[in-house]
Amino acid sequence: MAPPISTSDPALPNTTTTTSSAPKSSSRPFLAPLAASARSLLASARRSPVTTLAAAFFLLALVMYGEDARTIAELSIDDYLYPDADLYNVSGLPPLALPPLTCDLSRGRWVFDNVSVPAYREKDCTFLTKQVSCLANGRPDDMWQYWRWQPNECSLPTFDARRFMEAMRGKRLMFVGDSLNRNQWESLVCLVQPILSKGRKKIVKRGSLNTFYAKERSNSRYWSENDEVPRIEAYGRVFKTWSDWLNDNIDPARTSVFFMTISPPHLSPQNWGNPDGIKCVGETLPYQNYSQPLDLYHDMRLYDLVVKVASSMEKVPVTVIDITRMSDYRKDAHTSLYTIRQGKLLTPKQKADPEKFADCIHWCLPGVPDVWNQILYTRILSKSSWHSNFSPPLFQSLPLPPQ
Repeated sequence: MAPPISTSDPALPNTTTTTSSAPKSSSRPFLAPLAASARSLLASARRSPVTTLAAAFFLLALVMYGEDARTIAELSIDDYLYPDADLYNVSGLPPLALPPLTCDLSRGRWVFDNVSVPAYREKDCTFLTKQVSCLANGRPDDMWQYWRWQPNECSLPTFDARRFMEAMRGKRLMFVGDSLNRNQWESLVCLVQPILSKGRKKIVKRGSLNTFYAKERSNSRYWSENDEVPRIEAYGRVFKTWSDWLNDNIDPARTSVFFMTISPPHLSPQNWGNPDGIKCVGETLPYQNYSQPLDLYHDMRLYDLVVKVASSMEKVPVTVIDITRMSDYRKDAHTSLYTIRQGKLLTPKQKADPEKFADCIHWCLPGVPDVWNQILYTRILSKSSWHSNFSPPLFQSLPLPPQ
């Protein structure tokens, strides 16, 4: 469970990212995600008038992301002027030209840039956990940090923490999902924390342990004689439940919903032309053959299902943010052997067995999740430019699993 975080600054009164209740406001509230238990979040959503619910299903995390469980341990905007660009205004800051919604931010390339990225330094973000602090954990190279995502059709605005916090004034953000959602949450915290005064930001950890009694019963006779449900059918059932819950519980006048697609693991190096490799171990550069996309065994039927369900939801619109294709290229940016397992750094013995212990699912920070949040930031500001009252997000999905 990702800890609640309260961030405030005297220069930004009532600007918070927190799980505590916020006062009622005439402006619409906002939702984005913090990983936490589904039950407590749903209860919190009902209690607080300003809670926007970002929900990803732990069922999917447990049932369909088995590999996760096993291995856990900016071009200037001036360069692109859009005739149909929205302008997002914040008092005291120059207007920001936002890319049109017709621009597909998921299609582009990674450009080496050791000037504008990374947006922060690992050693300067006190909120990073050991799991994603790759340099501190002994990673010998830092090249993975110096790649900027450049969409083909437009420019992606640089993440501006002050604009973001102004947009979120008096609102609540949550990330709900698995450890990859926490990976993105840690990134967002690091992106906003530099503008916050010392002593005005803190992290509060609340236990995630639930103790319960379960009487063991043999139930094999109930399922052993039944056919296995195809993945696409099972996923369809889950999304039917998900969409029904949204329609029954979410007020679209108060809450916007965003769904992030799969964060791809890199487990099969033969897919990027390294048949002698072991998972993502030793990879230091992105895959750069943009004419030949990587085949990472994603089941595109699941992706198509997400898009179909989202586009069919009229009562509660859902915005799908595709982070999969851009992340596919980043075989170099995982925590690999520079992470922890069961709370401890990998031992030399464990590092000697990368097939078992290398984590090619989670991402080093700063890194790829910063770009996910850059896109999320862009879409959030786009939403606020449509309305005089800010429409809140967000519904944070669980990533689609690898096939």
